[in-house]
Amino acid sequence: MSRDQILKELEEEFKLMKKDLQFGCSLDDLDDIFYIKDFILQIGYVSKSLSRTVCRRIVDTLGSWNSYLHGLIIPNPNSMISISETKLFNEKEKEEIIKLMNKIMAFGNSNVLIGITKDKEKEAKFIDNSIKFWKEILSPKLEKIIIKVNDYWNKEAGLDFK
Repeated sequence: MSRDQILKELEEEFKLMKKDLQFGCSLDDLDDIFYIKDFILQIGYVSKSLSRTVCRRIVDTLGSWNSYLHGLIIPNPNSMISISETKLFNEKEKEEIIKLMNKIMAFGNSNVLIGITKDKEKEAKFIDNSIKFWKEILSPKLEKIIIKVNDYWNKEAGLDFK
């Protein structure tokens, strides 16, 4: 199946999923944050359980960020990168990062229960709330963290991209 055919099928299945679950966000809303289209192209097909695939992609993205944040709090002792980056944050900042990690875990873990209970209403809320969670909570805090890390590495490398 060609790329265009897969994306067309995704759009059609997404419309059906949205009608079935009654959530508000669009495919483009989700794709802007969670790269749903790229993920579907990567796996090469549109699952008949598209809502679970979308939720999985949301959780995978959140989990990836949580792993990164975990490395800032508890660095790999064999990684110069982890050790260097953890030193950038004082104890208060690390506490804030841990609070953010807890929020990611709480939000992401709710998907496990949805998968077990098959509660369509909760699944719809999870999908819509993923956008809200990203925009209102996660992205603003990640931006501050990443700016600090990026500034450090630019300084270490003698680069000035400002």
